[in-house]
Amino acid sequence: MPLIRRSALVLAAILAPGAVLAASIPRLPEGSAPITIDGRLDEAAWQQALVIELAYETYPGDNTAPPVATRCLLLYDELQLYVAFRASDPRPDAIRAHFSDRDLAFRDDIVGIMVDPFLDGRRAFAFMTNPLGVQMDAAVAGIGGTGGYGSLTGAPGDDYSWDAIWESAGEVTAEGFVVELGIPWTALRFPRGAAEQTWGVMAFRSWPRTQRHRLHSVPINRDDTCFLCQAERISGLERMRPGRGLEFTPTTTWSKRDERSDFPNGKLEPAGEDTDSGLSARWGLTPNLSVNLALNPDFSQVEADVAQLEINRRFALFYPEKRPFFLEGADLFGTSFRAVHTRAVADPSWGLKLTGKEGPHAIGAYLARDRVTNLIFPSNQGSTSTSLEEGNDTYVLRYRRDVGTSSQIGVLFTGRRADSYRSRLGGLDGRIALSPVDAITFQALSAATRYAPSLGRPRNSIRGRALTASYSHDARDWGWWAWRTSISPEFRADAGFMPRVDTRTWGAGMRRTFWATGDGLLDRSQFGIDVARTEDFSGQLTDRRMGVSTRFEGPFQSLLIVRASRRQSRLSGALFDQDRATLFFNIRPGGAFTSSLRLSAGDQIDVANLRQGRIRELAPGITWNLGRRFFVQLDHTLQQLEVDGAMLFRANLTNARIIYHLGLRTFVRAIIQRTAIARNASLYTFPVDSRSRQVFVQYLFSYKVNPQTVVFAGYTDSQIGDDSIDLLRANRTFFVKLGYAWLL
Repeated sequence: MPLIRRSALVLAAILAPGAVLAASIPRLPEGSAPITIDGRLDEAAWQQALVIELAYETYPGDNTAPPVATRCLLLYDELQLYVAFRASDPRPDAIRAHFSDRDLAFRDDIVGIMVDPFLDGRRAFAFMTNPLGVQMDAAVAGIGGTGGYGSLTGAPGDDYSWDAIWESAGEVTAEGFVVELGIPWTALRFPRGAAEQTWGVMAFRSWPRTQRHRLHSVPINRDDTCFLCQAERISGLERMRPGRGLEFTPTTTWSKRDERSDFPNGKLEPAGEDTDSGLSARWGLTPNLSVNLALNPDFSQVEADVAQLEINRRFALFYPEKRPFFLEGADLFGTSFRAVHTRAVADPSWGLKLTGKEGPHAIGAYLARDRVTNLIFPSNQGSTSTSLEEGNDTYVLRYRRDVGTSSQIGVLFTGRRADSYRSRLGGLDGRIALSPVDAITFQALSAATRYAPSLGRPRNSIRGRALTASYSHDARDWGWWAWRTSISPEFRADAGFMPRVDTRTWGAGMRRTFWATGDGLLDRSQFGIDVARTEDFSGQLTDRRMGVSTRFEGPFQSLLIVRASRRQSRLSGALFDQDRATLFFNIRPGGAFTSSLRLSAGDQIDVANLRQGRIRELAPGITWNLGRRFFVQLDHTLQQLEVDGAMLFRANLTNARIIYHLGLRTFVRAIIQRTAIARNASLYTFPVDSRSRQVFVQYLFSYKVNPQTVVFAGYTDSQIGDDSIDLLRANRTFFVKLGYAWLL
């Protein structure tokens, strides 16, 4: 809802609140007969539905008439919310619809709905499907940007780690396609105690052809960073039955592992056969506050991390969270600093978690017992790490309060305690909205860490602080920002991921965006400049950067990003040039094939030998849908570092993912990750192998009724090779995992 319209409603509500509600807020009808989710819309109850037209193209057009017609139908009963879409298409043969795993149908035609039960404009739940009924759901951020780059919903950020249990079905027709959704009240959080509730609702459609058109049921003001504040209101919701709010998911995992204990001379021998049982449970204390419990959870076998090149790195690599227990309510723990990163809990034996919101009060807390203790020792110049064969207890407590329409303030406490060390952290953070496009954000943290003498740290007891503040102006055409950050040398965020400390940084930037005005070649273009300077706490310059960038979005869903930067970085007392040029290009000429290419060239520090080098990087990638069932994704990265005109190393990393879908719920998948590194040993200042190779392979059969009711069966192995041996299998694992969700 545009700002002028919202202001008019507020004024009218003051003068005549009853009349505004009656005239402006439609009521959601309650269905009078059962509905079967089959994608047919043949039940009589649909004749009573509230009909919402998707009357606005919000990208590339700016609230212009949409190129295709779309209707959203809404009904409810005491058990669930019913949503249906009639999506017209002048060329049904061009509809993009493929079988895929949950939350991975990004390239297809998509329809969906966002619901904001708390009507606060800060967080919504999005439920989406492609024309075949493949489900996608996300927690949607309502504040913090106007563009929604890469977002299907158009919102500032879509968090697809959030999963709910709901029904969907779809069918391609001669006029387009029809989809039907049944969303139980148990899948949502909403205010308790209200006799009749008013929610924010926004229906949307992603229609990818030569351009990816984004359609909405309301106009979107690009000069208002509160995206969900613009949602339409619907009233009449009452007598919803959230059930007992109990969900139990017992799991059983059987695995058999073989490995070479005396690599490479030994034989593959049995290394253990295990049958582990676990339990995940969720209890809805209220419709909007829930407790999660995980006992002996198994997280390791099913989804492999995407391989990354670890050569010539100064700081620890970041890996995203994928485990369901930690993903519930993950957005509540996000702050300016990455002070909470749940993968710091590496191998939990149990975990307890509380998340939810009551009015303006949002709370998130978890406690976990970890079987191992992984530690990162950060510095200005790089980070090191170690793993202790001892358990630890990790706790995190987060509270956030909404202030006004778009502001908030929060506190965060974290801690870890093991036999050989303990760490505590606490702080304050917030966002102050100065206008619909201007905001100040800040965070202040203090941490205390104590190491046992056996860890060999220079100081056993340390205290540190981290401070950041920023201002941003994020409007339709112009944006600018500035920030200041300070992280002391002794600061540790052991429940998070902050591998660099001892920095004082300031930076600023500006961008100009140009939008399509007709049938021009480009949908959107953007030009920007940014600068930054970092010193350590002794006042010595360690980094400085000035960069310019351009971004173009054009036909065939093409994207071109070009960036050039001039920078310097200090390592071991020497200041190195780090000038770099980078190009990224992506295009989808049809509904089945996508191609991308990243090129980078410029200066690069030879970290291992402390000297100046030149880097070249080439990273092509493709995705290919062969029919509706077969999918192939190939990504390759080639890095070559040269010193004094000669090759120091050449690294190749290949990721391949091949999937065949037997149906909507079942697929078989192969993942192959291959790393090959060639080194010029004569240019190293210490002995190295001239070549090293590693191959990881995983085969998986997956039957997934919903996110918790699953059957997985698979095989993994790792192969290693170097100067002395060709590729040789180091280990292999067979596994079967069963999970079943009971809802009460």
